[in-house]
Amino acid sequence: LREQYNTGVPPVVGVTVDGAKGLTSPTRGNKMSTYCVIEVVNKPYTRLQTLELQGPMPLWDYTGVLSKVGFGDVLKFAVYR
Repeated sequence: LREQYNTGVPPVVGVTVDGAKGLTSPTRGNKMSTYCVIEVVNKPYTRLQTLELQGPMPLWDYTGVLSKVGFGDVLKFAVYR
């Protein structure tokens, strides 16, 4: 990534989200629907999102590509229900 950044080539980063464990639901049962959002902090146009899956242990097996990533940028992973 450093070489791409220094040569002016727009850096591209592959991101994989396997799943989540230990999620709890405010309701009874496994009816909660969860998804994961990935983005570069302060760059909302880089946002990627998994599919919504039900249950406390979703296995998304999601892979996406983030472009326009700068050297030193921070990735944020957030799980929502």
